[in-house]
Amino acid sequence: RWKKKRKRKRNKRIYNLLFKNQALMGLDFLWLKSKMQLINSSSFYNYVRRHMLLTPWRPGIGIFAVYNRRMILLLRDNNPNIAWPNTYSFIGGGIEFGEEAWQTALREWHEEIRHSKVLSQDDLIFVGKHHALNRTYYYLELDTAIQGIKEGRSFGYFSLDRMYAQEQAAQKNDSPGIGGTMKTVFMRYPQELHLLLNYGNVGAFNRIPEFQK
Repeated sequence: RWKKKRKRKRNKRIYNLLFKNQALMGLDFLWLKSKMQLINSSSFYNYVRRHMLLTPWRPGIGIFAVYNRRMILLLRDNNPNIAWPNTYSFIGGGIEFGEEAWQTALREWHEEIRHSKVLSQDDLIFVGKHHALNRTYYYLELDTAIQGIKEGRSFGYFSLDRMYAQEQAAQKNDSPGIGGTMKTVFMRYPQELHLLLNYGNVGAFNRIPEFQK
């Protein structure tokens, strides 16, 4: 009996932590709660531990890859064993041991994207590092469209309006929504994202306290 009581307290702490940080982490909390049904269930705890990254975020990078004022987002595989399945997210990934952030950005680009141009460090414009998400972001403006992808199910070119429409569709049906740290950026910094997509204004993010130059 005491084990069940301890488990209930543990899950309640997780519940409160997620509820308080849902905006920061880009969570659709009502969807999460309805999906797991019972907040005290072990399946809920395991899901949170696997996908919600309650431990500090692994250092990583995200690329604002823009073509014709549209941002390239990748549709992740619909696999329940990965984080943010079946959602559109950044081109990017975790920084491996011994890598600089810009090296990770180049590696992830070549691993995930088919494009005629071979990128170098000079092609990447540093946007900033988000402290809470432990993510370093870069801006990349493309002259030509990409030829395809090497990872994920699909990809799309997204304006800010299309991101809103995609997220609304995901709330109404089973359409893929915006996920991962992309959802956090999209939800919390729409004005800065608008300036970046339409005018290439990288400095807009430098005014945000969570970012550092």
